[in-house]
Amino acid sequence: LKMLRMSTSMTWRGLIRAVPLARTPQSLIFSSPAGKQWNREGGKSSGGAPVAWHSLLSAGAVAAMASVLLDEERLVHAQGEELQGKADMFGGVLIDSKTLPTSAQLFDTQLAGALSAWKTAGKKGIWLKLKPEHATLLATAYGHGFEMHHANKQNMVLVKWLPETPSTVPQPASHYVGVGIAVIDDQNRILVVQEKFGPAARRGKDFWKMPTGLVDNGEDIEVAAVREVLEETGVHVKFEGVLAFRQNHKTGVEGKTDLFFLCKAKPLSSKIVCQESEIARAEWMPLKEYLSKPLWPDYSAYWWMSRLATEAFLEGKGDIPGERLATVPVAFTPTNLPLGSRPGYNNIYSAASCPPPQGDHADAKVRWQAAQAAQSKL
Repeated sequence: LKMLRMSTSMTWRGLIRAVPLARTPQSLIFSSPAGKQWNREGGKSSGGAPVAWHSLLSAGAVAAMASVLLDEERLVHAQGEELQGKADMFGGVLIDSKTLPTSAQLFDTQLAGALSAWKTAGKKGIWLKLKPEHATLLATAYGHGFEMHHANKQNMVLVKWLPETPSTVPQPASHYVGVGIAVIDDQNRILVVQEKFGPAARRGKDFWKMPTGLVDNGEDIEVAAVREVLEETGVHVKFEGVLAFRQNHKTGVEGKTDLFFLCKAKPLSSKIVCQESEIARAEWMPLKEYLSKPLWPDYSAYWWMSRLATEAFLEGKGDIPGERLATVPVAFTPTNLPLGSRPGYNNIYSAASCPPPQGDHADAKVRWQAAQAAQSKL
């Protein structure tokens, strides 16, 4: 093997190149400088003369040669398998990443055949997820008309619209979802924090705010609210609902729309343990003191959300600065319900709770119980 590596540029590169010249099931195709081809299983060369490749090279020599050339030209075993995909509910196809080859040349051939077949079948959006190990296939996908849709740490996601009609492929995710959590105890104290970094930190040492944070992908608002309070302050809470939400546009580096949900929670513990990475200070502050601080201009968005949170807790009682609201804000609480049209569940936030099925709704009762069991596992 050592000798082979030393002589690559002189001997082996001139004798045999491991490149995919044909797609023969269970075969490995080699070529010589003269253009002759040999099949691993024996057979006819491109010149028509029968030849058995193992009569020319031993299996060990071929393996050693392959090791030498692997960095520059990967051996391709053409398995005779086409690209596979899973139909989505909108008439498109999600290509199975597990069936992607490592060779761009083989991928080019397979993709061309698959796209032709899917177009004939009337498929619409074709989705392709490329993991980092498939990055070499990106240029080939672009060559077949795929466009970048979005990317994350795990995948680059591309899409191609097959019909001649205008594309109805949805745009990439366009929203951030955040939560702010008003936690008020039975001593009329609100849990507030000072951040180490970001816009809030630049407001100065006397600027306090509720715990806030982004909702993770696949995470319910309720779960995110409980998690953020615990992470930032070490306080355990019980989620009691959504009081309001704010919509803001052109936020963040990408200028996306931000949906911020103001949540209400009841403390289950009181000991504070600040999150070292993000939180400079945290404390239980009397509501009167919190509302008296010049944190927000009167009748501004955050001023209004602070008033909503306070009034929702006090329910018309107590003594706080400023004019009181005529009605008590109502919290929207989640009810986990089956989708009905297909498998799965949704949390529906509303001021009214959906009652359990009554009477002869046997099937509905089963779905209801399954939904509540799924919710209890969160």
